[in-house]
Amino acid sequence: MYSQIKKPKLTQPPKYGDYNAEARSVFVSANEMTDGVNIQKARTVSSSSYHDCAVVHGISVGSMMKPPEYNITLNYGSTTGMLYSQYTSNHVFIGNMKQKLLRDKWSTEVLYINANDTLKFKNDFSGPDYMIETEYDKDKGRIMVSYMQSLLKYLTAGIQASYKTSDRKSSISGCFRYDTDDLEIATEYSVRGSGPATNVSALKTSLCQKYDDQLTLCTELNYNLTDRDASFRWGFAHSFLNGKVRVTSDDKLLLKASFDYRMNPSANLNVVMDADPSKSDYKFGFNLQIQ
Repeated sequence: MYSQIKKPKLTQPPKYGDYNAEARSVFVSANEMTDGVNIQKARTVSSSSYHDCAVVHGISVGSMMKPPEYNITLNYGSTTGMLYSQYTSNHVFIGNMKQKLLRDKWSTEVLYINANDTLKFKNDFSGPDYMIETEYDKDKGRIMVSYMQSLLKYLTAGIQASYKTSDRKSSISGCFRYDTDDLEIATEYSVRGSGPATNVSALKTSLCQKYDDQLTLCTELNYNLTDRDASFRWGFAHSFLNGKVRVTSDDKLLLKASFDYRMNPSANLNVVMDADPSKSDYKFGFNLQIQ
């Protein structure tokens, strides 16, 4: 009698955009870079085991990138959805709604920003070992479809295709992700352009290693196969009792750093730095969140 071999139980993979999630959590991104002082004060309006509702008041001063600003935000979250709306003194409105359907297998999202007439529709459908994602961006005229599949216990593969109606440019990319409890290796190959003569091929590979519960090191290589141009960056994240520090640098020796410190259970301080030592250019941002 032949013994039955049990197949390893596959887990649900991440979205295509999160194929290198561990590396992205270590690197300090440009979206995190702020300057000046930003203070947010949150007040809970209603809370229960099924929903939470909070109002957040915020002020931003001292920035060289934008004028002083006051904003008010309404956050409502439940076990099946989320509603986020923000209005600023510069007359910018942001509205975001998420809803889960079909026993949380299907998730739909709508995002609207009046400043640049941004309107996005997103849909995710998840199975026991796969994830399907679609997105339509009205402002950019972009349509995107992606599919992620778990192949083995630690191995995931995916493919993504997009088309921009505004300039008739398309892209297709594929990725592989090997992820264990302390190691993530991710790679992506992509082709973008409007035809064989203008297509640009690129390869991105990242390696992220956790050495303990506190220290994580990461490096990433980007290689343009068409222009034969390479760039890389490295970074580390170190957690301690009440905070976390992350530092990122690249081949041009540009530095980005983020420091989070939990002052008390209801207050968190975040300090970010964006530096170009070769030009003696340093920018700092101070972000305080109070519950």
